[in-house]
Amino acid sequence: MSIIFGVGTTDEQSVMEDQLRDLAQTTSRYAPDGTFIRVTVNVGMGFQAFHTHERSRLEAQPLVDDRSNMLCFDGRLDNHAELQNALDLARHNVADSEIVLAAFVRWGEGCFARFIGDWALALWSNADRVFYLARDHAGTRTLYYEVAKNCILWGTYLETFFVNTKRRNLDDEYVACYLACQPIRDLTPYQGIRAVPAAHYVRIQGGKITSQPHWSWMVKDRLHYQTDALYEEQFFSLLKQSVERRTGPGAPILAQLSGGMDSSSIVCMSDHIRKLQGAERADLLDTVSYYDDSEPNWNEKPFFEAVERYRGKKGLHLPLPLLSEQIVCAPVRYLWPGADNATLDNERRLIESTASTDYRVVLSGIGGDELLGGVPTALPELGDLLVAGRLFSYLKRAIDWCLVDRTPLLHMTGQTLWFISQQYRQPRIEMQSIPSWIRSPLLKRLEQVNQWARVSDSQPWTIPSHIANARAGLALLETLPQRPQRHLRRYEIRYPYLDRDLDDFLLRVPRDRLLHPGRRRALMRSALQKIVPHEVLERRRKGTRSRSVLLTLQHGEQEIRQLFRTSSQQIQELVDSHLLEEDVIAAIRRSDQVKMPFIIRAIHLHLWYGAHSSLMTEPGGWAQGSVAS
Repeated sequence: MSIIFGVGTTDEQSVMEDQLRDLAQTTSRYAPDGTFIRVTVNVGMGFQAFHTHERSRLEAQPLVDDRSNMLCFDGRLDNHAELQNALDLARHNVADSEIVLAAFVRWGEGCFARFIGDWALALWSNADRVFYLARDHAGTRTLYYEVAKNCILWGTYLETFFVNTKRRNLDDEYVACYLACQPIRDLTPYQGIRAVPAAHYVRIQGGKITSQPHWSWMVKDRLHYQTDALYEEQFFSLLKQSVERRTGPGAPILAQLSGGMDSSSIVCMSDHIRKLQGAERADLLDTVSYYDDSEPNWNEKPFFEAVERYRGKKGLHLPLPLLSEQIVCAPVRYLWPGADNATLDNERRLIESTASTDYRVVLSGIGGDELLGGVPTALPELGDLLVAGRLFSYLKRAIDWCLVDRTPLLHMTGQTLWFISQQYRQPRIEMQSIPSWIRSPLLKRLEQVNQWARVSDSQPWTIPSHIANARAGLALLETLPQRPQRHLRRYEIRYPYLDRDLDDFLLRVPRDRLLHPGRRRALMRSALQKIVPHEVLERRRKGTRSRSVLLTLQHGEQEIRQLFRTSSQQIQELVDSHLLEEDVIAAIRRSDQVKMPFIIRAIHLHLWYGAHSSLMTEPGGWAQGSVAS
């Protein structure tokens, strides 16, 4: 994952090279392949190379064309050959950045919808004096920006915004969403700094900022194949294509192997591809698997070891405590809440264990559960049948589902009607579920930003399952921007299940093809039965980590009390520390799993804010400074 950053002015004020060099210093340690900057009169861009795939070495950025348009592009265009043909770029080895600029000249803003791959970009259109910032359909690359006083600042990492001593205020809207376990959307912890939304491009011209989607999780049609076998063949083909795109020639790759169906299917598909190409066992992907022996409900060892036996190659096994036993903040400054001392320990453990290989890429199985019917619910399918007026089909299918867990038909029908009603109303936060210790001003902020799941292009005739899929997709994206928290070293994270071609297919597959009554992930299991071990493919749902978390909190009760009692003035203005302490301690002693997410968020916010106390100059002010360890 290369790093892009830049500065622009909307009043033709000059940008100096020294400004770019200062910005580069904050992130240079994450990009060992060189720093390159380019400045015109009012635009300066920087590119810090981190070569991860074969074509990335073709890049010579920042790129300026003969129209004085300037571009910085981080990522990988998977459809580069198709775009080259459409743009009449007949030369061999055309860099992705050249394709992007040529596409913009040909198609204007419509070009962003044509880019398939993992990418983020910053583009200056010289003719109409417009800045564009854009991200791929799933937001696999981060990109942040700030517009203030006729100046635009953007960067791949938040470190870019901490280059001088300007104060940074905590963003109350972010804190409200974070503590209430609500979607963060385009917010960051810092006032004025926003993220470019996934599947969007931000247009900045003069003082006007607009954000437009170039892709949508809301699909308009369904696929209709004649047999289950055709769905299975297409899924297998698209998953194979996605894995090939993300495991081609380039930097060494480390695949996460959790023992679940998603990560296992990615590793096994890669093995299948490489064996077809004549690869030996040593040429198969290296894997890393995490375990927690203290957690009886999260015993993944038997499953990832089954995959290792199946493929004949053992991977790296690392313990993974979820919280620091001492419940103390990390000795380095993570710029997002959610990290503690254990986070840093886990980073060090991985780096030390992989010191002999320069891994730059990590494969993740995130996305499979949401897209492949991991949650065994009949409601989307039954809702579609009722809305379509297919009563006989509804009764037949509802009875099939009722027999699985002996749910009364009347009860199932009531649940289906409720599900339908929820899809056609705009989602809202159930305020009664919000913890009582969040103060009133923060609750008002929460109400103001309660628009996360609004699906702007949904229509009354949109079927319920498509609306539910779109909202699940938006919720899925919330897990990506800060995952995983890294300070010592950063990797390019690739998500094979978040391939646009694969996602377009899965969003259109009818629900009754994805899962069957009593059999979740029916399509996936049938399609991959020849390449994934049976005990993994047919396992029940993965376990959860609950007991070890609870024990950590119980053992750290005194530290938690002290943490809340010594919170800063600004935190006390947002949270009633006395009520928080009482509520958290009571929940821990009752083993209240419902409140655990809120408890973890509250602890992490306090730890994170306390770690930055040395940068506070006054209540409510954030002094920018070095974030190096």
